[in-house]
Parts: sequence; C-alpha cells; structure tokens
Amino acid sequence: MPDFNLEPRLKSRAEIDHLFRNGKNIIEYPVKVIFLEQREKGNINLLFSASKKRIRHSVKRNLVKRRMKEAYRKNKHQLTPFDLNEREGLSIGFIYLTSKIEPFVLIEEKIVLILQRLSKLLKTT
Repeated sequence: MPDFNLEPRLKSRAEIDHLFRNGKNIIEYPVKVIFLEQREKGNINLLFSASKKRIRHSVKRNLVKRRMKEAYRKNKHQLTPFDLNEREGLSIGFIYLTSKIEPFVLIEEKIVLILQRLSKLLKTT
C-alpha cells in the first residue's frame, strides 16, 4: 500500500476526541464513518478502527483494518470534488461495527458508497 503513508493518520488523542464529539456520521453497515472539516488547509487525516470488544483477536482486527485501508486507497479518487486548495482540511474516521469478518469485496462496496455520500455532503457545504 504505497499511497497510504504515516502522515495523514489521526494520532493525537485530543484530535480523535474532537472528531468523535463534533463529527457527523455516515453508516453503511458494517462500516461507520465519522467526518469533520478542520481548519488546517489541504490535509485529509484518517483513522481506521476495529473494536477490541467485538473482534478479540488482534490478527483479525488488523485484517479488517487492512481491508478498510486498501478499500480507501483504491477509491479515494471519489473525494476529488473535495478541492483541498480552496477548502479546509478533513478528518475521517472509519470504524468497523460488526464481529463478523466480512470479505474485502463487501467492505470495498460499502466504503465506495460512503465516499460517494461524503463527496455529495461536502459539495453542499
């Protein structure tokens, strides 16, 4: 996954808490997205999460997160209407909701739907 480097990740506890408190939700089961426009120009910060409570084994949690990252990487062009030069930055958190490990094709399909909906929402604001 060469396109997904370490820089765009949300790492700060304060930024993550701010995203969860003030962000808006989009749910396409089994993936939920929380997004928030930020003041920093031109950055898209990402967070990928799978609950330890729902998926006990770290190998499976990491598998689900890898699948979400790859689905985002392959379809991030859906956010091209979000012109980063003219708008503020964006924080996006992808959260896996179920304990069942879904196939990549389903996860990718849901992330494509989410990115299309997110693109439409960002065009209107």
